[in-house]
Amino acid sequence: MLSTKAPQPGSPGLSIAAAFAGSPVKMDFGAPASAETLAEFPLADADRKQLSNSVVRIARAGGDKGLVLIDGVSGAGQCHSPHLFSLASGEKRALEAPAPNDPLDRCGSNALALTEVEGDAYFVETDHGAGETEHFRIIPQQLDALAMVCSITVRYQMEFAAAESFCEKPELCQLGAKAAVWARSWRMGSAELHDPAFSPAAAPKFENGDRATLPLFGGVSKIAPQAPGYDVEENFFNIAGEPDADLLRIGAAKPGPANLADPQAFTLVGLYKSNRPVASFVVVRRRSAFASVTVNAN
Repeated sequence: MLSTKAPQPGSPGLSIAAAFAGSPVKMDFGAPASAETLAEFPLADADRKQLSNSVVRIARAGGDKGLVLIDGVSGAGQCHSPHLFSLASGEKRALEAPAPNDPLDRCGSNALALTEVEGDAYFVETDHGAGETEHFRIIPQQLDALAMVCSITVRYQMEFAAAESFCEKPELCQLGAKAAVWARSWRMGSAELHDPAFSPAAAPKFENGDRATLPLFGGVSKIAPQAPGYDVEENFFNIAGEPDADLLRIGAAKPGPANLADPQAFTLVGLYKSNRPVASFVVVRRRSAFASVTVNAN
């Protein structure tokens, strides 16, 4: 039975874990499926051909009478093609997967999974994002059929934290907490960068004749989208009151092919003294505490 019991900070995934009554549930996003495993299921020839050109994973929930999900992911959009089977009758019976609200709901970072609560199996779709909200469609198994769809929206509080620091001198890295505050202000238009200690500045001429990118001092970011550097939009501010820095450079991380993380999640903060780089920070915007759950039965 579904409930609106709140997820707690620190619980697995801070997500659907508390959208069900009882203990947090484990989501099975599947393991690689072999050709031998796929041969055991009554797939149409067209489906087998489509899966042969996909990355295929298989997930199970509900034991010998539960559900099996065969999920093929293909194309530049990383779109999912789910194939569901019920084991309730003792045979592998194909079920028609519920149509998505929008075809793009099954592409990109969106994910499909199976889970179970007290032995009952559920098919779950989630946008699997990293922003303030996370959306789920939950479809329970009902013998050799699927029951009513329920949708859940989980909302979170967000925090900004300096996850990586690259500093000319170790003591400069102590400014990481301030860098996180400045990143929040820049992203959200809050008051910190309107303080008299800051004033907008033009892009300066750096010593090396170009705009140095982050991270600095030979560091390599392990979390920011590659290649490390600023996206098109960036801003400069003169700083008063910081003895080791007089210029703040702030902007979004430039997205790149090395990972698919949302560039909105990463803010790059650079500090300069006399137009010379002295410190840089990768500030991450991430979920912190649970805010609310909304349950809507369709």
